[in-house]
Amino acid sequence: MTTIHSSGYAKHILLLTLLTIVTVNFSHAQFLMTVKTGGLPVSSGHIGYRVGPLSLIGGLQSLRAGASYKESGTEFDWNIGAVVDFERETSVSGTLLMPFGGVKYAIPVHEDLQAYFSSIVAKPFIFTGSSGEDIGTDLESLRINLWGFQEGFGAEYFFSERFSVSGELGVNIFLGAYKEEEQIFTDFNPITGDPFTARRQESYRMNLSWTYANIGVNFYF
Repeated sequence: MTTIHSSGYAKHILLLTLLTIVTVNFSHAQFLMTVKTGGLPVSSGHIGYRVGPLSLIGGLQSLRAGASYKESGTEFDWNIGAVVDFERETSVSGTLLMPFGGVKYAIPVHEDLQAYFSSIVAKPFIFTGSSGEDIGTDLESLRINLWGFQEGFGAEYFFSERFSVSGELGVNIFLGAYKEEEQIFTDFNPITGDPFTARRQESYRMNLSWTYANIGVNFYF
């Protein structure tokens, strides 16, 4: 049986895995630390610094994903002129680091209760790896650009000066795009049979948006 490592599916598997899993599901002077449940089965947290009604918040989230594609069967091998068994396999992995930052503005409602608005921006970065032949070069040609945004409104109840519980509703927005380097290769005119220099470049864009609801526990230091 011959084994052939194929890179044709590598970039598509990796991007479908990472771009659809990426959640802009951020969570949340006197120092502030918040731990939240997410709109998806993801929990998150952030740290911040509060000055009056305004809190500056930020944090870092990470995600690691992997995917593989395998195809096997029989085919005709023109090199040896015979039907052979074949197996094609691609295995890729990626790590996503997502630093984010934003602001939270509080509006007093009652002595122990306040409403607030929050706005967060994130810039994810993707690092790739592979176990198949020539896949690394294929993935390195990708120019991936990702951005995330979150706009939320919530209420926070203080049990003490240092501890509170909050509930929040909002929307997550995720924008993604990638572009490959231009490929230059020789092709043939099917009418004249003459060779010519051909150029090709692929680019993709996507966007996701979804609402969320979460509960947070906040600690002030």
